[in-house]
Amino acid sequence: MENLERLVKLKCFLQSDEGKYLEDFISNVITELSNTNIDANIIKGMCMLFKAIKDIPEEYENVKQQKENN
Repeated sequence: MENLERLVKLKCFLQSDEGKYLEDFISNVITELSNTNIDANIIKGMCMLFKAIKDIPEEYENVKQQKENN
């Protein structure tokens, strides 16, 4: 249940203006770093983390459905 509560908080944050600003900021940092000589694996890791952050609302819905089915 604690995991679901955390996902709810993250979902609400990501849907707020501040959450959207965070997404924009992370996207801009990744774009800027990709134009430097930084290791490609670091950029890939950042992209994977960014995708995981953006997928939180979907993950929340999956966990919520699992809880309802049990």
